[in-house]
Amino acid sequence: MEGKVEVRCRSCHNRFSTPRLVELVECPNCHQKWKLKWFDDTTATVLAPESWVEFQKKMKEIKK
Repeated sequence: MEGKVEVRCRSCHNRFSTPRLVELVECPNCHQKWKLKWFDDTTATVLAPESWVEFQKKMKEIKK
């Protein structure tokens, strides 16, 4: 089944579309990379950032 699925970025809370069954996506708004968990080919959720170290650095910069 072709198409896209929407997920919400946990960094900026922007919704964006992603191709089905990809394991790593980048938010087009804040450019944070996220690992996805797929429940089936139509339902996904953001599982974790690609790198916790990079994510924490980015969050510290935003809070300044």
